[in-house]
Order: sequence, then C-alpha cells, then structure tokens
Amino acid sequence: QVPGSLYDIARNSCRQLDVEDRLHVDATCTIAIKNITSAFKIMKLRPDLCYEPEETNEDENEELNPKGKSKDPCLWLMARLSNIAKPRGKLRRESVFKCFAALCTSCSPHDLVRYLQLMIDPIDRDIRDTAGKVRRGDFKDNDPRDALPKEVLQIIEDTCGTDNYIEAYAKVNKNARQKREKRKQDIASEAIHDPVAAAQRKVSRGKKEQERKKRRIDQNRSSRGGFRKNRND
Repeated sequence: QVPGSLYDIARNSCRQLDVEDRLHVDATCTIAIKNITSAFKIMKLRPDLCYEPEETNEDENEELNPKGKSKDPCLWLMARLSNIAKPRGKLRRESVFKCFAALCTSCSPHDLVRYLQLMIDPIDRDIRDTAGKVRRGDFKDNDPRDALPKEVLQIIEDTCGTDNYIEAYAKVNKNARQKREKRKQDIASEAIHDPVAAAQRKVSRGKKEQERKKRRIDQNRSSRGGFRKNRND
C-alpha cells in the first residue's frame, strides 16, 4: 500500500504492451493484461494508491501521469491503452483489445461505461484500416486474428449495454469523420499556400502506391506457390 505504487505497476504493464510487433512476446503481454485488469479494479476502490503525497512538477503531463490533478486514475489508464492501440501494429493492437475484453469480463459494467469511447475508438480504427486493405486488395483472407476486433466490440456492447454502446459509437464515428474532413481541408489549403510541399506529398503518395502494388503482386505470386516459371523451361 505504498502511495504511487499502483500507478507504477499500471504504467510498467502498459509499457510491456506498447512494443513493436517484432518484439512482441505472448507470455509477457498475457501477464501485463492480468496486471492491468487487477490494477484497474484496485484503482476504483483505492485511487489514493496512485498518488504520491509530495507535490508534483507543474510541467508534468497529466495525460501520462495520474499523479497530477486528475482524481480518476482509471481514466488515465484507459486513455493510455487507447493511445497504445492507435498506431498500426497488429500484435500491439491485439494485446490492447484483449485487455479491453478482460476488463469487460472481470469488471462491473458501471465502472466501464464512461470509458466506452476510449475502448471503441482504436477498435473502430483497426476495422476501418482492414476495410481499406480489402478495397486496395492488400488483405489476406482466412486469418482468424482479423475477427478479434469485432468480437471484442461485441463483448463491450454486451457488457455495457446496447444503448450506451450505440451512443458512444456514434460519437466515435462523428469524431473520426470530423478528423477526415479536417485533413482534406488541410491538404487543399496546402495546395494553395505551399504548392512545393503539396507536390512533394503527391510524389511520396505515388511512391507508396507503387510499393503497395509491387508488394501485392509478390504476395499473390507467393500464395500461388512461388514465381511463375518461364515458358521455355
């Protein structure tokens, strides 16, 4: 019961999830998920264990450290998990989604409703990324892991209630739509005010498209059992 110790446990466990896919270790992530789930439940009962008695640095980022003015350490923890799952990384996202599922199956629905948007946002982002890959032809079929995001969304809905879920999902979609519109406006503005940067962006996008097409061709050839033999062989 050392003040601040619960925050340290939760922070270190989050760091174990926030790794590149090449450094991912299933056993480590499983332990981290169990620790985070336990820490969340204790935070609800004893939030004082997240705070140190001494005064914190005025410049400290409250989003990264609940030892500041915020009195809801669970909000910090859920925001941290949500942010970990936003960047692309299949295994990293998968670990966070499993953590959300673990929280839903072991915590009171009342304790989770206020964090619905934080849970739904990265999952919805992952589903939209997958849909984009399908449209571009970059998607690999028959991967059981691709069903995980939708399964976790269903667990979240069942736990927190359909009405709460629909309301939170609508807000997430609204925010995502506003961000997309803002990006479009920024790109259009850049073309007018900074045509050089706009041209560089266009060239970069073209290179990425060429690389994507080449990668898709190589994957299709590999799935057919290797490169096609020369007809003269």
